[in-house]
Amino acid sequence: MTGSGRVARLAATAVAGVLLLLGTLIGQDDDFPFGPFRMYATADKRGGEVVSTAIEVRTASSEFHAAPLTPSTTGLRRAELEGQLSRIVADPSLLRLIALAHARREPGAEAWTGVRVVQTRYQLRDGEPVGNRQVVLAQWMSE
Repeated sequence: MTGSGRVARLAATAVAGVLLLLGTLIGQDDDFPFGPFRMYATADKRGGEVVSTAIEVRTASSEFHAAPLTPSTTGLRRAELEGQLSRIVADPSLLRLIALAHARREPGAEAWTGVRVVQTRYQLRDGEPVGNRQVVLAQWMSE
């Protein structure tokens, strides 16, 4: 390897090292791969509360029950629903769009006449669940 090749590699290594150090100290998720990806860089407390968000649906022939929230059934992933949670809580009629998306994606399935967002909040003690409660955050029902 030539001398200039070594200098170029050392310079690139030094720049990458500085970016990694700065990203670690002051970086955010948007700086990945030079900043920490917080989803994997943090851990839940061994005591406290862990929240799981889901949807429940109602049809003409059933009461509310858990339903899959997947791209194939609704066009949404759970993370996308959670990202819009404040909007949905402020305007529950937005849940109608999930029912419409389900009708388009699964035309042979029974229509959803109601959709609600439910959070299960698990209480932890020493990293183990010791209880849970469910909270309905938003609900839409057809007229």
